[in-house]
Amino acid sequence: MVEIDHLIDWVQFYSQRLSTRPKPAGDKKYNACCPFHDERNPSFWFNTTNGLWKCESGCGSGNATSFLERLENKSGEEAWAELCQIAGVDPKGGKGEKKPKLPLSLAEYAEQKHLPLEALQEWGLVDRPGDNYTPAHVGIPYYGTDGRCVAIKRRFNPKNTQRFGWDKGGRVILYGAWLELNQKAKALILCEGESDAQSCWAHGLPCYGVPGATNFQAAWVKEYIQNRAVYLHVEPDQGGQKFREKTLENLRDAGFEGKVFTFSCHEIDPECKDPSDLHIKYGDRFREMIDPAIKKATREDLASFVVVREAKQIDPPKKEIKKLSVYRASDLYGKRIEKPPTIVYGMIPAGLTVLAGAPKRGKSWLSLLLAINVAAGEPFLGAQTTQGDVLYLDLESKQYRVQDRLSKLLVGRAPESLYVTHESDRLEAGLVEQLAMWCDDVEHPVLIIIDTLGRIKGSARRGENAYESDTRILGDLQKFALQRNLAVVCVHHLRKSMADGDYFERISGSMGITGACDSVMVLQGKRGDENSTLSISSRDFESAELIISFDHGRWSLRSANSEEWKEEQEYINSPYVRAVVAMAHRFKTWRGTSSELAEELLNFGANSADVEPRRVTQELLSLRQKLNDREGVLIVPPRKQGKGKRIMEIREVQKDGF
Repeated sequence: MVEIDHLIDWVQFYSQRLSTRPKPAGDKKYNACCPFHDERNPSFWFNTTNGLWKCESGCGSGNATSFLERLENKSGEEAWAELCQIAGVDPKGGKGEKKPKLPLSLAEYAEQKHLPLEALQEWGLVDRPGDNYTPAHVGIPYYGTDGRCVAIKRRFNPKNTQRFGWDKGGRVILYGAWLELNQKAKALILCEGESDAQSCWAHGLPCYGVPGATNFQAAWVKEYIQNRAVYLHVEPDQGGQKFREKTLENLRDAGFEGKVFTFSCHEIDPECKDPSDLHIKYGDRFREMIDPAIKKATREDLASFVVVREAKQIDPPKKEIKKLSVYRASDLYGKRIEKPPTIVYGMIPAGLTVLAGAPKRGKSWLSLLLAINVAAGEPFLGAQTTQGDVLYLDLESKQYRVQDRLSKLLVGRAPESLYVTHESDRLEAGLVEQLAMWCDDVEHPVLIIIDTLGRIKGSARRGENAYESDTRILGDLQKFALQRNLAVVCVHHLRKSMADGDYFERISGSMGITGACDSVMVLQGKRGDENSTLSISSRDFESAELIISFDHGRWSLRSANSEEWKEEQEYINSPYVRAVVAMAHRFKTWRGTSSELAEELLNFGANSADVEPRRVTQELLSLRQKLNDREGVLIVPPRKQGKGKRIMEIREVQKDGF
């Protein structure tokens, strides 16, 4: 058999056939999301030397031939022939020699596609020089809706083995996202590749080019298509059917509510498989030929759409079951085990923390103060912090607001180790990878604050309930935090309908949110009140309740013990304390019933609306220790005396109690 491993660029081979761009994952290894099952975290990898692949989630493993057999439903002979074609060798024998790499100029491309050179240049296409590994080629830029280039596709001479490729580091999107023609259109054509889209543009038809038959992404629906009518061009081959199935499947999964139609240029003219062929053959008559086909396009029903794939006998892969890693509990005796770091002592350990509070209650101010204190290594609400690099994802604000708030919280510049961003991907779209990249770029990452959780939390998968979805989504974030020995704090909201009860149950969402957390912090209080309660429950610390106050943007600690603080407030605000102290100073000793006491208090300034005998007696008895210690007033509880009356006594005493 012909040896072809050294003749194929395996990174390019797999990049063209996987829905996510492969990334380096060690020596001679790249990984990506598996094409054989639905997943968010990559479990598929391949070897860059020989093309061998494996799915660690159990889908199987093999070589490039088996990969093509399974992915494209080819026979072994067909898969081998395709690999040999890529390698530029005869599949029946003979040691392979690579075909020469011919150049392609923009002028040649324009001539091949019968497109005006000026129009191609206006769309950003350029001539690009070659090097020792890549021939001269045409660069086709992919611009986002803001006009910025996010990826560049390389178009090579069609006589070469490799017809196209990508510059490294790009982000694949729909081709034509920047065009005003596409942005303002009420209906759109979706087709494969760039030249088909360019042919449509040349005749004034709005069209997006999908970069690959199986590469349409559900996330593109909201970003580029919305709910406009879609006309899907289907080419007359197996790739065209895959393009139809994959695109319809993703439109359905994205909740697309517009109308979807399919049509084919092959039905207009059997010699034309796509809009580019139709343009080349008919030129100025292009619209005359394609418009009737669009009007007669077949309506697709997304609600009942099901992908039907031909069953192929595949031996089920042997599932490798990993043995449980266990230890004896007795082995822990005397063993020194390093614990994860604590970021804010008594509040925030390494791992996942949720900070929840009512809307407009000052959560973002509290989050920014936390970020500043940790970045500077200063106490946060009286608690010691671990200094390090901090990333604040302020996803509901902009630079001007952060600048304004920093000016209220700081004198001078912010700490150099505090970083802020206002944009990020969602969790299922690569947020964890973005956070990992930031961690790799800084010296000592210790804290990431995400404001708010709702901005990055993905949706449930089909068949998942809310608890399962929250547990899975936040479980990935917690795992990342623990692996990196840092804290991730997610700012979240409380339910509006629940003013009382367990504060865990007040947190918006399912119990899966709190279940995945290492610490939960809930900010409670009435809007307009100066003071609030910060309740803290953690796996690593004892539960606590702090009393904190908010004044002109700054939170400060009033008390680390909410019970003591509440008792103190009751004493300070009691309507009876001042009156009973005045009584004791005047009479030195006073005796009488509860009713007589209530009447007497009125003479010393107590409010008549607040004076009810039983209530007066109960409150004074609850405050008797403070009255004795602070005011030198002794309260003797009521006792039965003559005629069955219960007499209580109030005396002025010395500070030593006598």
